[in-house]
Amino acid sequence: MHPLSVYLNACVAQRLLVQSPIAGVYWSASIPRKLADAGRRGDAFVQLGLGDFLIAGYSTLANAKRGVQALVPGSWSTTEIHHIVENFHLQFLGVHETISEQTYRHTEPCVLMSKKHHDTHIDNIVGGAERLMMEVQPFDFISAFRDQHPGISHQSRDRQAALRASWVRAQESQAPPTIRRQEIRDVLLKIYAFAYQEPELQPLRLIADAVIRGMTL
Repeated sequence: MHPLSVYLNACVAQRLLVQSPIAGVYWSASIPRKLADAGRRGDAFVQLGLGDFLIAGYSTLANAKRGVQALVPGSWSTTEIHHIVENFHLQFLGVHETISEQTYRHTEPCVLMSKKHHDTHIDNIVGGAERLMMEVQPFDFISAFRDQHPGISHQSRDRQAALRASWVRAQESQAPPTIRRQEIRDVLLKIYAFAYQEPELQPLRLIADAVIRGMTL
């Protein structure tokens, strides 16, 4: 996979995301504006909304949590980290690229936001979009793989990635192919475009699009 900055190019160019005071972490451009406004008012509490969040790799955000809570006291007393594109979705495209525990922790972009907004808007949004899109597909590759690999969730991420990549190769080798990676990529693009359709989530939509399109087919 590419370095994090590659996936953020569009967001940074449009000033949707800017570098935060924490090394390696970007945040919504609205956050420093809200901090500055609160400072001018002498207000110690900054109210953050759905469109206010931080972006980095999982491990970076986990290590940054305490610093984030100090930068924005009160509003982010409880936070959640979420992978912008689900790791197991990328595993279906990982025939030519390594998708693993390493990429899960360090390379795949994640979002950190308040627990309230995570639980309300993010926690089940991708799963719901996935179920909706799979209903109109001629072949539900996600369910087909799961049905053929009972207990897959108990395997390591590295093992899951290897099994999914091998399964996709097998589907493509059939005559005619059951499904191709191009089709899988197109479905995933639709899933995340639908999941992150709210205007406040535009950065997540752009990042998800960049991550999925950036996979080598």
